[in-house]
Amino acid sequence: MNISDEISKLGITPAELDKLAAEIVLLPNVKLRGLMAIPAPNNELSQQMSIFCSMENLFNRLKKQYPHIDTLSMGMTADLDIAIAFGSTLVRIGNSYFWFPIMNQFENQGNQ
Repeated sequence: MNISDEISKLGITPAELDKLAAEIVLLPNVKLRGLMAIPAPNNELSQQMSIFCSMENLFNRLKKQYPHIDTLSMGMTADLDIAIAFGSTLVRIGNSYFWFPIMNQFENQGNQ
C-alpha cells in the first residue's frame, strides 16, 4: 500500500484496495495474505499513529470480506512498537540485526 501517497513509492492507494483484492482472490495460484506498507518517515508521533491506524482499518475491512487474511506488514526498527500496537503481524527489523552491529563494530575499533 502507498499509504503515505509518496510519489517515490509504488503501491496501490486505499481507494484501489477493494478492486485489486477482488481480482487477486480470483487467481488460482495466488493467495492474498494481507497488506504491507512502508509509511514515509515521520518524527511526529501523532502522524505516525494516524497512518498506522489507517492501515489497521484497511486490514480489518479487508479481513471482513476475506476471513483468510492474516498478515499486516508494517513497521521497521524505528517504529515497530507503534506498528505492533496498531495490529502489525510482520515487522522488518533489519537495521537492528545488520546495520547497528556493523556500526558498533566500527565504533569499537575506533576506541582501541
